[in-house]
Amino acid sequence: MYDEDVDGEFDVVGEDGEVIGVTRGRNVRGRSSAMLHRGRGGFSRGGINRAQAARGGGRPGSLLPHGAPNPPWFQSAFGVSPNTEQMHILPMTPQANNGVFSATVATISYQARPQRPFRGERPLATLQATGTSSVGVQPFSTLITVGVIPQQVEIGNIPITLWAPTAFGVRLAMTDAAPGVLINFPVQLPTPNPITSTDTLLVQIALIGRVLA
Repeated sequence: MYDEDVDGEFDVVGEDGEVIGVTRGRNVRGRSSAMLHRGRGGFSRGGINRAQAARGGGRPGSLLPHGAPNPPWFQSAFGVSPNTEQMHILPMTPQANNGVFSATVATISYQARPQRPFRGERPLATLQATGTSSVGVQPFSTLITVGVIPQQVEIGNIPITLWAPTAFGVRLAMTDAAPGVLINFPVQLPTPNPITSTDTLLVQIALIGRVLA
């Protein structure tokens, strides 16, 4: 409610009688200026939300000047914490022979079902060769998928060494995966299989991405 003084000014009074702010209304001389109103979105002048006015029409709920960054402690000052994104790693589990390629195992799929909403960005692949015939072998991925959605713009072979831990500029923008959605990296050796005898090639894959907290 408003409490009018004799000079034409209005004190904005809260429910407990505490004065929250002061503004000038129409006084006895006929001058007028913007009134300060209380609404669901906060106080506003002339029908414009005060938070929007302070930020030049920006996000409601911020009383900081336009362009000023919100400090972390201020994010939930109005009772609702905004969504945040955190970087996490998702291990990809080999579906055959514990990820060991050999003379008899030439194809292995690496799969994962994230338990939180997840968007993959940076695959990591490591190779460990045992034996002369497995040294320098280049396994490749045939079609990376998130659910039923391919993560390639064309079907083709992609050497997984592209995603070595030391690689640069190989970040992806993968499709968002809801909890339980299958992420699949099928990997296979070149044909014919170059690994002979008892030689082996251990391939491990992980996926770094963002989790919606």
